[in-house]
Amino acid sequence: MWNMMTICLMLFNWGIFQPELPHDVERIHLNLTKNEIAFTFFDLSQGESTLIQSGTGDNILLNTGGPEAGEELLYYLDIYGVEELTSVIVTSEADEYIGNLQSLVKNVQVNNVVLPDSSFDLPIQIKNVTWKVGKMDELLHGLTCEVLSKGSKDDHFAMDLLLEYKGTYILYMTSAKEEVEANLMKDKDLSVVNILKVGDFGSPSGTTEAFLKECDPQVAIVFHKNQQKGITDVLERLHETWMDIYQTRQVGNISVKAKDHDYQVFTITLDAYRSIS
Repeated sequence: MWNMMTICLMLFNWGIFQPELPHDVERIHLNLTKNEIAFTFFDLSQGESTLIQSGTGDNILLNTGGPEAGEELLYYLDIYGVEELTSVIVTSEADEYIGNLQSLVKNVQVNNVVLPDSSFDLPIQIKNVTWKVGKMDELLHGLTCEVLSKGSKDDHFAMDLLLEYKGTYILYMTSAKEEVEANLMKDKDLSVVNILKVGDFGSPSGTTEAFLKECDPQVAIVFHKNQQKGITDVLERLHETWMDIYQTRQVGNISVKAKDHDYQVFTITLDAYRSIS
């Protein structure tokens, strides 16, 4: 049986404006054992970025946020103790996902970059690979990643991924299109999904009622995008499924700690961290 404990530490609300980052937090330690892994979804003022950390000290970054959030991203990586990234995985070539790649490579040791399509001309010289649909790889020990779909150049080659760590499944949607979701439902057993990262910042063109029923996740995570139209409709559909919904702009950074068929969700703002450290 799944044991999902949610710990919400919401002692400080950053509101809807770009956060003024405090500089007296030295480190956030998630205290991972060698059999645990953590996914931290950053509350950025623009774009999305997710940090994956293992108990053995390895780090992977999914997306780099938008250009306006460059300093925020580097600050978060610093306080989470990241000095080296095994991989940076870019799931879309839109600015909200790849906007800080060049800055990231200049300031953090990045060993390689994964791109959704080989036609993209990187502004930096670094080892990179392209994933194809159906590609399954072990990113870290025990952590697998499968490419479920990849859009066309018109939608910035949005890659949708299924991440699995010892029985915990995270469906990391980048696209939000009814056609894409219909194909996934036809080709893949989505009933294993525990956590859904909602695609395209909650765009109403996806995250359909049928898709949510097929996945039936316990947790949904929604990144923030200024003036995202129609997100209310998506939130209503999420609420109707009785899942726990976490929006980065409301609760701050969201961390999921996973181990053998078990996971915990933490929402910790930096002020909350100071109060308990």
